[in-house]
Amino acid sequence: MTLLLIKLITTIATVLALSWIAERVGTKIAGILAGFPLGTAIVLFFIAFEQTPEFAARAAPATVAGFTLVLITMAAYSLLTRLEHLGKWLAPAGSLMLFTALTFTISGITALAGIDMNLYLCVAISIGSVLLFHQVIFHPLSPKSAPSLEATNQKPSSPPKITVAMLFLRAGVAASLVLIITGLAYIMDARQAGFMSAFPVTFFPLLCIVHWNYGAAAANTLLRYYPLGLLSLISYTMVIAITYPGWGLVSGTALALVTATIVSVVVLRISRSSR
Repeated sequence: MTLLLIKLITTIATVLALSWIAERVGTKIAGILAGFPLGTAIVLFFIAFEQTPEFAARAAPATVAGFTLVLITMAAYSLLTRLEHLGKWLAPAGSLMLFTALTFTISGITALAGIDMNLYLCVAISIGSVLLFHQVIFHPLSPKSAPSLEATNQKPSSPPKITVAMLFLRAGVAASLVLIITGLAYIMDARQAGFMSAFPVTFFPLLCIVHWNYGAAAANTLLRYYPLGLLSLISYTMVIAITYPGWGLVSGTALALVTATIVSVVVLRISRSSR
């Protein structure tokens, strides 16, 4: 029961913090910071705590590979936002179903084919995917009716009131996802658990909040800069894959968070200087 409460409190606090950032500092920075290892860190930490750090380390390469599936899923979300009013519901539902289908398909194919999830190959593929999606995919996908907010760090204008109940409802969704994924890890192998851990359990509810309350323009601004934020998440996951077996849960997590923080700072500085 104590562990359950810790999972709930940690996840809810993270989603509330990201929602506050989106309203206070703008969707560009929120999009970049959303890639900071919050949701995945929570999931992998609890998987390591419950299943052993070695299990989480074996799952980590698949998590890194799963970030490419996440980018495909977010591209689908962006496309579905074009459907005006229906898009507000079809985008979350459709992208969630797509990620689930991709996860089980790719994990199944790689397992049956005996493909080794090499950590460094997965890292290289994911970094390549980040650059591809940031430079090529998300800019053309942004709705032509929503070029605003591209003043890069502009806050949504005239924001509708977001009640405490709404925030906690969406935070509850993230907490539920964490509980589901960490619970499934008991019956999954490391590869399957790794792919599932890649799902952006804290960013996805934030994206829905922004989309439902501010529209497709703000949602696509978040998506436009989300790939850059994944660079810190890739670095975090790579470090825990290397350090968990020898350093243990606490030390490995601490070093991974320091590494991810450095990467996030560098990405933010480069992003600001490129305005």
